[in-house]
Amino acid sequence: MKHAIIIILSLILLTSCGEQSNQNKIESESTRESTHKNVEPQEQADKKLAIQKKDENIIDLSSSEKEASEEQNDQFVLAQEQINVVDEFSEGIKVILNPDNLLSLVNKTYSLSAEYKPGDLVIPNIEFIFGDLNIEKRYLRKPAAEAIEQLINAAKQEDIVLLGVSGYRSYKTQDYLYNNEVNTVGEEAASVAVALPGNSEHQTGLAIDISGSSVGYKLTQELGNVKEGQWVRDNAHKYGFIVRYPLGKEDITGYKYEPWHLRYVGIDAATYMFKNGLTFEEFMETAKKL
Repeated sequence: MKHAIIIILSLILLTSCGEQSNQNKIESESTRESTHKNVEPQEQADKKLAIQKKDENIIDLSSSEKEASEEQNDQFVLAQEQINVVDEFSEGIKVILNPDNLLSLVNKTYSLSAEYKPGDLVIPNIEFIFGDLNIEKRYLRKPAAEAIEQLINAAKQEDIVLLGVSGYRSYKTQDYLYNNEVNTVGEEAASVAVALPGNSEHQTGLAIDISGSSVGYKLTQELGNVKEGQWVRDNAHKYGFIVRYPLGKEDITGYKYEPWHLRYVGIDAATYMFKNGLTFEEFMETAKKL
């Protein structure tokens, strides 16, 4: 009897230990499964983040390439015939050999010959401050004459009255004006106010000085502060003109601010310069040459 009781107790103990072992095994497997489940989403999240960053880098690169492409496409393109062809003489004087070019750059570096006179000078149908006198400064080259008519008529529609002051000017006339200015104010002051003969845009027949009643039709920097000058500054490019010597660019153009001096370059070039805040010199330097 005693022996039977011992056997029964042994069986009970063995059964209890087995159940405990199975329970521990189940808990261990459950823990591993739970840990695996927690790790897997984190790994997936890390992979997604890496892919996202890679995509962002691709997008950034594409944006940069697009901006560079747009910038390149926006660059103004000049044909060969639109660029100055020059004959360089002593003392660095560069005489333009293709002065009929509408984009002929005339300044202190590039000159016109004493003999040059445009062959298509006409009288624009606008009012001048000197009335009906048939004198040389009444004339402009045909493209500029037609454009200034449109500009002045458009200004009238907005109650802006502009009159012509001076158009074409010969080499001989420019020589007289320059020497007169030197005798009046000295050579240094004259050099930033009046061009040397051959260096004046007026000789191209593409430049015209204009003014308004707010400043008594005078050629004064005050024109830039009144309605006439402000209208011209904001609208001249629509008709192919630029304010040739803008404020703040004196070191580039070589001349003082002249809100009255307009130069015809064509609508495309004028609009490009206006939108990009460029002088004629900067435009010619940065434009792409074919």
